[in-house]
Amino acid sequence: MYKYDKENDRIIKQGDYTEARIFSHDELQALREALGLKQHSEQKYTVQVAKSDETSFLNINENDKTDAYFAGEEQCEGYQTHFTQAEIDQLKQRDDLAIDWGKAIIKPVEDD
Repeated sequence: MYKYDKENDRIIKQGDYTEARIFSHDELQALREALGLKQHSEQKYTVQVAKSDETSFLNINENDKTDAYFAGEEQCEGYQTHFTQAEIDQLKQRDDLAIDWGKAIIKPVEDD
């Protein structure tokens, strides 16, 4: 029997005793699909810049990826509010966004 260890992003094979086994990328992907799990890189997050303000979530124009504004955490037509970690890393490099990334609240989106 196999169990997904979410905290360490790995699959554990369980038998009479628990043992860890290293899986190839293809084996791991097949097991994730069989278990109905998202790839780690597919996890989406919201970026909130003010803790007490429900309209302080980052929204980026989906067409040109440059126009940004702050609104609620729900996806709006034409704007992206849920980002992968790779997208957030790219946003952190932008000098046109005045976001204190050390204070930004980045939370996973449960069902995107």
